[in-house]
Amino acid sequence: MKRILPILTALVLISSGSFSQVRVSGYTSFSPAFPLGEYKDNNASTAWGGRLGILVQPNKKTPVKLGIELGYMTQGFQTQYFNSINFSQFADYRVRARLNIFSGLFNMRLQNGNGKQRVKPFVEGLIGWNNFYGTTKLQQRNPAEDYEWDTMDRESTKGYWSLTYGGSAGFDISLDKEKVIWLECKVAYLRGSNTMYYTNPSVDANGHSKFTLAQSETDMLIPQIGLKFGL
Repeated sequence: MKRILPILTALVLISSGSFSQVRVSGYTSFSPAFPLGEYKDNNASTAWGGRLGILVQPNKKTPVKLGIELGYMTQGFQTQYFNSINFSQFADYRVRARLNIFSGLFNMRLQNGNGKQRVKPFVEGLIGWNNFYGTTKLQQRNPAEDYEWDTMDRESTKGYWSLTYGGSAGFDISLDKEKVIWLECKVAYLRGSNTMYYTNPSVDANGHSKFTLAQSETDMLIPQIGLKFGL
């Protein structure tokens, strides 16, 4: 027992020292996505959306951060308005067909760990997936709530998955004296594997939605601007 107690104490101190070196930061950003190559030929619409990410720096002396990033974007939609008599822009109902992309990325960021810099450039390696799917919403205008649109029904198509990988480069600019709030700007180039995806959303006069299927590689250029919190 006399020998075990010093060993346990040493392990606790080592563990505490190790965790004290860990730095965690998070970021959120606005991000358009520009289709490239064959993907642009089949669907030239720019996607718009946002992304959330978290980064962990295991040791503050090592300029390596590991993280995960989730994103959601829409890539064009079509809306048809209805009422009980005829079609009108001042209708009581509408059906909206929309293209969607949900993505998840694992990243490894190389960035100077020195917290004294006001501008901190970085580069990243990225790998993950994209899920391409369509959604259709039936909405009714509610006079009791200032004519806001209430969703009555929502349907999603089958999703098609693709592997995506690439890299990005950017920089953080400090916005406060403590250097825990940053303006983050970066541009990512992502190669996307060959997969099926939807294009040309439409809604007919009966309120039925339709999507066209296409297939190609799914390369994208994604600029991002947002806020990062943490060192």
